[in-house]
Amino acid sequence: MVMLLFFGLRFISYQVLQVVALPFVIFFIAWRKWKGKKTFGTPAHRFGWVPRNTGKASIWIQAVSVGETLASEYFIEKLAADGQSVYLTSGTAGAVQVSKNFRTTHRAYLPFDFLPCIILAFWRIKPKALIIIEGDWWPNLVMVARILNIPVYGINARVTQHSGLRSLMFKIICWGVIRNCTQLFVQTEADAQTFADNGISTKKIYTLGNIKAFNVAAKLKTLNLQKKVQPFPVLMAGSIHPGEADIFLGCFGALKRQFPTLRLIVVPRHLHWLDELTKEAWDHGNVFVLRNKPDASFAKTLADHDIIIGGTLGIMFELYAYASLFYLGGTFVPVGGHNLLEPAVWGIASIVGPNHVNCVDTLQYLQQHGAGFVAKNGATLLEQSAKLFSDQTYLATAGAAAARWLEEDAQRCEIALRQFRTTLK
Repeated sequence: MVMLLFFGLRFISYQVLQVVALPFVIFFIAWRKWKGKKTFGTPAHRFGWVPRNTGKASIWIQAVSVGETLASEYFIEKLAADGQSVYLTSGTAGAVQVSKNFRTTHRAYLPFDFLPCIILAFWRIKPKALIIIEGDWWPNLVMVARILNIPVYGINARVTQHSGLRSLMFKIICWGVIRNCTQLFVQTEADAQTFADNGISTKKIYTLGNIKAFNVAAKLKTLNLQKKVQPFPVLMAGSIHPGEADIFLGCFGALKRQFPTLRLIVVPRHLHWLDELTKEAWDHGNVFVLRNKPDASFAKTLADHDIIIGGTLGIMFELYAYASLFYLGGTFVPVGGHNLLEPAVWGIASIVGPNHVNCVDTLQYLQQHGAGFVAKNGATLLEQSAKLFSDQTYLATAGAAAARWLEEDAQRCEIALRQFRTTLK
């Protein structure tokens, strides 16, 4: 009775807060549109008018952005193979785009977390279960599911630590919402302890492992890709941002004086600055811009050019096959880094910069296996790279250890997900 009372108070308080905030939200959306900034996706979807599910009740999966959406790909594949109807919602245009080939019944933008929008979305989606990938804990999304007696599951569940006012608001609103979840599948024992310390019943918490590790391992197996060992060392810098090219290209230039046959593969995170990157790369060697996925002739292209630039979306995963050492973009600028699991599944050691908050857990595991390194600046990056390229045996051994760790984590996750899927039938 007490828990029900607290739920009711939290539900009513959140609705009052939203009524107060609504004029500011409308003004903000109008201002962004007037300024020509990025939109928030299909307006009809955002107000709850998502594509209607006319078939059987679906499994509703919410994955906020590209990383979480990609992480759900092979889990969705397994659900579809079980005969489940899967309805995927995402929060960004990129996430909706990358899911276009997933085996989903429907996909849409997640509606705004206003009560009428969410209620309309539930009516049109007809979910029998709601699965949230990582930490997109929208209060109305979860509370309406509870009111409708729809189970809510968190996969790869985690929370990002905040400070000050953001931390207080999270404790007041979101922790209470998370307590309404049916089950939480977390990555690590440390994540499990964080949830338990904040009032989540330990009976609801299960250590799953990293679904992203499961996903990249499944991707490598499904695509049946193999490592392409070259007769020369290959450095790869992936998902790089403006501001990092000078560091990576400068390091490559210095390394090439020590290792004359060294080649560089560089892939920008976004293509809007491809021309700028290409122009800058010509100062450091002969450049080839790759516009398609690497094929049988790519090894010769790599041998004939000092620098290969990934000039189209979706080719980075296949390019890992040629790399000996990996630099993670977004870590030498204040972005926080991106995916360290993909180089690991290919058996490649990685070096990251000082801004690696987005991949700190994976980095710690790689460091334990001698396959992850942190460079404070360009000078340290050069020093570490030269040391690794000077000992190719160690470099290969470290990469193999990373691949073994990821495979073991992926297998644990796959077993747990298989058991979880039985509860959804």
